[in-house]
Amino acid sequence: EILVMLDNKKGSTTIGRIPVACTQITLGNVSKGDLADLIGSRTDLTSITVTSGTLNDADWNAIKQNEWALRTLDLAGATYHTSNLKYVKMLYADPVPLTTAKLPQGVTVLGIDAFVKCNNLTSIELPASLTKIGLAAFYSCSKLASITCRAAVPPEMSTSVLLGVTSLTEIRVPAGSVDAYKAAWSAYADKIVAIPEP
Repeated sequence: EILVMLDNKKGSTTIGRIPVACTQITLGNVSKGDLADLIGSRTDLTSITVTSGTLNDADWNAIKQNEWALRTLDLAGATYHTSNLKYVKMLYADPVPLTTAKLPQGVTVLGIDAFVKCNNLTSIELPASLTKIGLAAFYSCSKLASITCRAAVPPEMSTSVLLGVTSLTEIRVPAGSVDAYKAAWSAYADKIVAIPEP
């Protein structure tokens, strides 16, 4: 809310509150549940960024309730409190506004159909903790151009993971793991490159 004072220059002053709808959240140094508490029952957030801290199931559920408005999800600075986030699934049907996503460290499995039909997704960053990408995780993400996977060991995945992905130009992986990824993900070997140095 914004507090407003209006003076009519005739001796009368009016004070009022104007509600302001902020649709972007950026937080750092969060503890488990802080993000959920901040989001509350909101479903209109377009951007959620966590630069540091720890997330839990309550936080993840609060993020999911904004899936129809969310355009940017950046959790790369966060850690998931356990490795039990087995089924990351954000988006279900058209139209989905999400364009970029960065998942938190601690996520081990990207579930079946995790980002299915997320037609506006252009880039995603997967954490070093990832060990498996479920079937059709990016099915029909037609604009997905770039995947960054920070895991040193290529996560297990099938060729159906990228069905309907027609814009993919590169899969970025750790420099020391390029050959391992090319062997493990041979169907996409021509798109695998080293993550650029900062």
